[in-house]
Amino acid sequence: MENSQLCKLFIGGLNVQTSESGLRGHFEAFGTLTDCVVVVNPQTKRSRCFGFVTYSNVEEADAAMAASPHAVDGNTVELKRAVSREDSARPGAHAKVKKLFVGGLKGDVAEGDLIEHFSQFGTVEKAEIIADKQSGKKRGFGFVYFQNHDAADKAAVVKFHPIQGHRVERNLFYLFHMYKLSDLLGITKLVEDLAVTTSITPSSQLLIQAGEDEKNQRTVTVNPAHMGKAFKVMNELRSKQLLCDVMIVAEDVEIEAHRVVLAACSPYFCAMFTGDMSESKAKKIEIKDVDGQTLSKLIDYIYTAEIEVTEENVQVLLPAASLLQLMDVRQNCCDFLQSQLHPTNCLGIRAFADVHTCTDLLQQANAYAEQHFPEVMLGEEFLSLSLDQVCSLISSDKLTVSSEEKVFEAVISWINYEKETRLEHMAKLMEHVRLPLLPRDYLVQTVEEEALIKNNNTCKDFLIEAMKYHLLPLDQRLLIKNPRTKPRTPVSLPKVMIVVGGQAPKAIRSVECYDFEEDRWDQIAELPSRRCRAGVVFMAGHVYAVGGFNGSLRVRTVDVYDGVKDQWTSIASMQERRSTLGAAVLNDLLYAVGGFDGSTGLASVEAYSYKTNEWFFVAPMNTRRSSVGVGVVEGKLYAVGGYDGASRQCLSTVEQYNPATNDWTYVADMSTRRSGAGVGVLSGQLYATGGHDGPLVRKSVEVYDPGTNTWKQVADMNMCRRNAGVCAVNGLLYVVGGDDGSCNLASVEYYNPVTDKWTLLPTNMSTGRSYAGVAVIHKSL
Repeated sequence: MENSQLCKLFIGGLNVQTSESGLRGHFEAFGTLTDCVVVVNPQTKRSRCFGFVTYSNVEEADAAMAASPHAVDGNTVELKRAVSREDSARPGAHAKVKKLFVGGLKGDVAEGDLIEHFSQFGTVEKAEIIADKQSGKKRGFGFVYFQNHDAADKAAVVKFHPIQGHRVERNLFYLFHMYKLSDLLGITKLVEDLAVTTSITPSSQLLIQAGEDEKNQRTVTVNPAHMGKAFKVMNELRSKQLLCDVMIVAEDVEIEAHRVVLAACSPYFCAMFTGDMSESKAKKIEIKDVDGQTLSKLIDYIYTAEIEVTEENVQVLLPAASLLQLMDVRQNCCDFLQSQLHPTNCLGIRAFADVHTCTDLLQQANAYAEQHFPEVMLGEEFLSLSLDQVCSLISSDKLTVSSEEKVFEAVISWINYEKETRLEHMAKLMEHVRLPLLPRDYLVQTVEEEALIKNNNTCKDFLIEAMKYHLLPLDQRLLIKNPRTKPRTPVSLPKVMIVVGGQAPKAIRSVECYDFEEDRWDQIAELPSRRCRAGVVFMAGHVYAVGGFNGSLRVRTVDVYDGVKDQWTSIASMQERRSTLGAAVLNDLLYAVGGFDGSTGLASVEAYSYKTNEWFFVAPMNTRRSSVGVGVVEGKLYAVGGYDGASRQCLSTVEQYNPATNDWTYVADMSTRRSGAGVGVLSGQLYATGGHDGPLVRKSVEVYDPGTNTWKQVADMNMCRRNAGVCAVNGLLYVVGGDDGSCNLASVEYYNPVTDKWTLLPTNMSTGRSYAGVAVIHKSL
């Protein structure tokens, strides 16, 4: 038995978010893996929900098979022996079957010989060798029926099978998955697969050893281009209405075709033409459940293997392909819809997938909705869901939210959308909001003050439950077990870092994306115009580039990046022109802090609501600050250092903004003056990295603890940097680009607070850039 292929397992039905490391982590429990792959769509870069693992020996692979069923990232996955690379493209290659076709049998092979040989792979229930009905002569092929799928898979992946002294290679000893087609079409399929699996070049010949006698040889010439040429000619005949024997009609569209071609490619037409239905003899057949244009496209596909799937036709194409049982077209439609998933349409795609029983697409759309819930809840599709659908979504343990506040806000929004008819459902929905996990201040200031809660006794009981939970010591809280005290456990989404614009050495439009998993930089959609010294943030599923300098003017314009569509759009402009400003998000508002308007430094601050697409002023800072760094910690906005245009000094002072009171107050100064410092937040603390004081560019770093109102020094960066971008990802603080006083930097380094150490990324940006903005977004699925 050839063992190497038996060590490789096909894994189907994976969660769309399952990574190779996650797959490896599960299956390494059964033995040593020599390879692990999750297959992705090369165009969309999204998981195709299947993969492969390869064990170091057959025994380990058998152990994994014996442990079925397996659950990986919440999905029950399907295991089977992987077919070889040359067979993997064959339709149905990864289907589970127990019945195998056996071809190329010698005349002296009996059914008992087949049972004896194939029993080494598992229990064989029976074997049949097919004979001619009139003459009784054996036709050289038969069937083997196994008791289980894995035994059939093991037999199918072995290259050589010795039968009755003959060492026959599988090029003539074919093991094919059987389909529910007529005998004639089954034979046609064997011819097609023979062309695919036995040759690469049209003119090649396959030399087969039929026995031990070297003189007993023969050649089989196979031309893989033959079928393509044949279909091309048949389509030309169809276009000229030659040899056509059936007319397919839908609405007012009439399509001439050949029965044998339609039957060979569509099980729907095969059953129609070979059964006892009246259509089997009819010259003109009407299809009532498909519109004419769609049917025409699908019949064109049958002849040409080409079809275009678009936003406009996918919703009619998929059900029509399902009706005709053109499963490859149906899958193409599902792949297309998966590539179009967005917070504004994922619930609609989920509903469409549910109606048409597209199981994988349904799973992917549902996972997408859970993972992008803060953005999904803002859309019309969410507000139009039924009560049961909302309950199902918000009760999911996999819901990805930064705080349970988002779930509470979603419930209130859904009720208020049609308040009169939905008010009675308030208690039912609040049952799924995990109020005990909300901060106590939020419970008192927001939940308790909500009129929908005040007027509902059951909801008030949920609030009292949450307040009592907060009064308990931590060890006693852990003893309370109910759905509302259970933390959500979302599937972690991979993240990428977006670096927007900057100076290189002049203002640029370029935007780069860094994939943390693959350590790779890619260019993505450019800004609509040149922009440096802008404020850049991530909010509500999008990246915002605010203000900045275009090379000649300070601007007040704002552009927004959609990572799913890879495109920028413009929204409402700020009230004032600002460059070298600070930007941050607090309580679903984008704050633009300070900056320079071309003539003076600014103390003013304005905020933007994406819900109304409007900017408005809030309280100004106490000090004018350009080249200011900002960050949000524990519900407060901090403005760190910068340059005071009035005193013409770099600043060490820091101010804190309280949105509840709309005022700014000074907190502890930094230990040194820093203008153009990179500011970021990590583990509830505020970091100020680099910056400069006059001509002196710093590599020192200090961190602010709001609890003690103190700053302390941590390890220096590897390089002096000012005007760098900063972001926090997975417990690490990244500082991106900037300049060292003499040149722009393409390097990136990150800080690990556990080791108090800075490390340079092995891969630099494509170009050195300072004054670039940085944001982190979820990687598109």
